[in-house]
Amino acid sequence: MKKIIAMTAILLMPFWNNCPVVIGQIAAAKSKAAAVRVVEAALSSITEEFTTTGSLVADNSVTVRSTAEGPVIFCPWREGDRVERGEKLVEIDRPLYMQEMMVANSALAVAKAKLADLVAGTRREEISQARELTNQREDALLFAEKDHERITSLVNSGALPAEMEEKSRVNFVKAKTDLAAAKERLAMLKAGPTKTEIAVQKALVDEAEAKAAMARAKYEECLLLAPFSGIVTKTYARTGDLATPRAPLIDLIDPNSLVVRFAVPEIYAARVTIGQQIEIKLDAYPGQTFPAVVKRVFADLEKTTRTRSIEASIEPTDSTELLPGMFARVSAKLRTETNTVIVPDEAVLSTPRGEKIVFVVVDGKAERKIVVTGIEQQRQIQVVEGLKGGEQVVTEGSRSLKDKMEVAIIADAAGDKPKPADNDAQAGVIR
Repeated sequence: MKKIIAMTAILLMPFWNNCPVVIGQIAAAKSKAAAVRVVEAALSSITEEFTTTGSLVADNSVTVRSTAEGPVIFCPWREGDRVERGEKLVEIDRPLYMQEMMVANSALAVAKAKLADLVAGTRREEISQARELTNQREDALLFAEKDHERITSLVNSGALPAEMEEKSRVNFVKAKTDLAAAKERLAMLKAGPTKTEIAVQKALVDEAEAKAAMARAKYEECLLLAPFSGIVTKTYARTGDLATPRAPLIDLIDPNSLVVRFAVPEIYAARVTIGQQIEIKLDAYPGQTFPAVVKRVFADLEKTTRTRSIEASIEPTDSTELLPGMFARVSAKLRTETNTVIVPDEAVLSTPRGEKIVFVVVDGKAERKIVVTGIEQQRQIQVVEGLKGGEQVVTEGSRSLKDKMEVAIIADAAGDKPKPADNDAQAGVIR
């Protein structure tokens, strides 16, 4: 076995000695220079992006509750049923409220009829009847007057007793009173209703309307209608159950009001604005990306997590169905820097003093540079100050370097020159 290993080593030795990596390491060992790998600082674009998770929720949802007590006589709904706005959801049996509403409506109808009669004025038939009655009263008064004179003459002659004169006088006075009343009524009919009479009747109509509205409101407490078109998500009562005040009866959502609700870390809280475009991925539809727009930004941060709640509207496709509770992965681009210096993250070191440095290779020596970084992404960092595009940046072996130390660049296995950093940097992930 040992002989086989020795023979294999002898056969591979020529290839091993010609390997560029080994050659670089051997050269570094002979010259006592530090072996490093480098990459060319690239001028490219980089986008700052954050990703987080959220859920689909219905922005328009309601729990229909009872405001009256009584047996439920109508509630045929089950989970998943669709209802239209104004459609009856639940009815509670309170017959007394129904009767009160009917009585109030009847009183209102009578008051309105009287008001309409007053506004219409006196009819010709009424005036003719009043004039005819006045003529009759005048004839009756003339007859009573002559009868009274005749009886008085007979009483004076002793042909009739005195009480007959008193009776005829009473009839005469009554005839005069009836005539006066008939003439007054005729005058009133000719003049028509007064403004006061019309105003009083209008007030009576208003009072009847208020009573009818009150009775209707009491009855409608037993009749619960859908506040919007939507889907029933939960029912708490069935026909025959006893409803009690403030008890939940039905949960209802508007499927067209679905939004993605997610939380943004405090560092990004002020950088997400209404109208901003974001992308949504749903676990229910792998491989699909849904465009969305931020429609609501909450006014404050959640005190325990220091995050800001955001809501975004999402448009489903014809082949997808969005449901409340779906798990969403949110991706938002915050800013893009173009024609900027980008290096791998392993090239940037942090010092105990809080400085960020890189080492570049110049004439075979490592040169220490203090840099200012910007966007940090997946294994890529933007260098804002301190580094130029095209410089050879140390990515491997930099932790043991010192300024002006001699270095030996280890070439790639294929003998290629140092490659530039990725031209299209991928966005970082915020968890």
